[in-house]
Amino acid sequence: TQSRSSAASDVYKRQPYERDVIQHFTAFENVNDYIFSELGIVDSSVNHPLIVTETVCNPEYCRAKMVELLFEAYQVPSVFIGVDALFSLYYNCLLYTSPSPRDRQKSRMPSSA
Repeated sequence: TQSRSSAASDVYKRQPYERDVIQHFTAFENVNDYIFSELGIVDSSVNHPLIVTETVCNPEYCRAKMVELLFEAYQVPSVFIGVDALFSLYYNCLLYTSPSPRDRQKSRMPSSA
């Protein structure tokens, strides 16, 4: 029973991710509970769509399990999943290639000189 209790306590010490892939969904749910409580969402349902980032080549079963958890445990209306590197690329391309109307006279591109 000693090894069984230490193994059970190790489960609670683990992070939800191993090599950037969700493996421990109970820990993932606990992290989500904390995040939603910090955001002031105290109901059992989240009434807002979620944007979730993931790593490149995330296994399909992890994505499906994560979305299932978000829909069933939190009643999320919709989930958008995107690769974090592509979000960064998109943001940086918008930042440096399309000037906003407020600063058309000033270039947002870094100077090469």
